[in-house]
Amino acid sequence: MSYAELDDAVWRTVGWLRGAGIRPGTVVGLIICDQIALLLAMLGLMRLGATAFPLSPNAPVLQQDDLLREANAIAVLSDAPALATAACRFFGFSEEDARRVSRNGEDTFGNFAAPCLMMSGSGTTGRPKLMPISHSSMLARSRIRRQIYGLCADDRFMVVSPLHFSASNHRILTILSIGGTGVLWMQKGSLAAAVMSAAPNILLLSVFHARQLLQERRHDWSIDFSAIRVVSIGSSTVTEDLRRRMRDDLNAKLHVEYGANENGTIAFARPDDLAKAPGSVGRPPSGVQVEIVDDTDQPVANGKVGQVRVRSPAQIKDYHLSDNGDRFRDGWFYPGDLAMWSADGQIFHCGRADQMMIMNGINIYPAEIERVVEQHPDVLDVLAFPLKNAVAQEVPACAVVLKPGAQTSQVELNVFARQRLGARAPRFIAILAAIP
Repeated sequence: MSYAELDDAVWRTVGWLRGAGIRPGTVVGLIICDQIALLLAMLGLMRLGATAFPLSPNAPVLQQDDLLREANAIAVLSDAPALATAACRFFGFSEEDARRVSRNGEDTFGNFAAPCLMMSGSGTTGRPKLMPISHSSMLARSRIRRQIYGLCADDRFMVVSPLHFSASNHRILTILSIGGTGVLWMQKGSLAAAVMSAAPNILLLSVFHARQLLQERRHDWSIDFSAIRVVSIGSSTVTEDLRRRMRDDLNAKLHVEYGANENGTIAFARPDDLAKAPGSVGRPPSGVQVEIVDDTDQPVANGKVGQVRVRSPAQIKDYHLSDNGDRFRDGWFYPGDLAMWSADGQIFHCGRADQMMIMNGINIYPAEIERVVEQHPDVLDVLAFPLKNAVAQEVPACAVVLKPGAQTSQVELNVFARQRLGARAPRFIAILAAIP
């Protein structure tokens, strides 16, 4: 689809939305399976001056209804009648519906005072947080990503997660903002075959899809990703084992992005960073201010674990109709992550603040244990967690998956961990066939 065709289809979508009674300043839910239809609906609502609220078609209906009501959505668009909701007006919508609308000379942009996107994310209170992202914030996210990826109009930028995920729609908007080529995967067939066919020079993956590509390549070693300029993984913790396998089996030019829905990119690790400093999530991009602080908001020394706080032109101001708690303070956003600085200015993610264990007064972070145990040559995967204890408060334990054919015992793993972690070593290690 050319830019001229996309522009025409978006203006027709705006006409369709106006005909459905959608007005600037309103929130509209999008429960759309077809990726092109979802993109048109998002861009049409943004151009109209309304707020697009993409939701997963796979989410339970009751959850969808709760989110739509909390967002004060006036309508929901969907390409599947079975996904009809009781929370607000329901409209069937498809790419064909938009293209059937005649252009009538009303090609005028809306008022952009309303957020362009509403996103949902997990909350520490157990209820999802709704995040309104303004047009200016989205433009700032695009500028930052253009900088870190070195984007130009010649780039082919492929995202493989559906567009109802914030990471995917933000990145597609980034490549559209610079006039490059965006590539969407329609979630059908082989992912590796889709990547080979699309021939992107920038590939954005989640951890789930990175593992899927590695699995597919193990069954077909003719798959070749060496021509891709940037392979980037984000959206969750990227273990050292996964980084190594990606570099060895798929593409040596691996990048890792660390960020949050509330403010986009926090840090970005390039191949040289990852080679010199295993476990790094990189450095903050230009314009993004990151501090690692103690409980009194004072910066900690290099090598000391503290809480991350971020100040960025890309971040939201607050949550929608929600108590911000202590996440937004004095212009800073506190994502709830623990990290430390290296001497050369790289950030090492140490887990979540609410996952810290305390054993006999010693603070222990799951990521600290996981980073050490996964360095054992026979370990494929590891997950650290606390066991409650009446005396010690919490005792660190971990589950381990061994590589095929490995014969390492629990005793050997315990010794390996104790030699490197001392008192912070797990007191119990379980070897499992897979981590649930």
